[in-house]
Amino acid sequence: MKAGKEASVENGPVSRVYSADGPCIENLKDAFAIIGFEEIEPSVYKYQSDQGYHDVVKLERSDAHKEMVIKWETYEQ
Repeated sequence: MKAGKEASVENGPVSRVYSADGPCIENLKDAFAIIGFEEIEPSVYKYQSDQGYHDVVKLERSDAHKEMVIKWETYEQ
């Protein structure tokens, strides 16, 4: 998985963007299930922590279709 951009908006989510190939995505989905992420719609996963924040991860095909783009946002409550 390759790291991309990270951005934070005041009073908004911390956003990160990564890219990964197919096998990495399948392993990531398996890890999500183990950790406790819930698939809330196709290719969109949510994790609610006990510490009051939640993560939303969206998996999207890249323009080249060789990799997936992973958009990960963390929201504090």
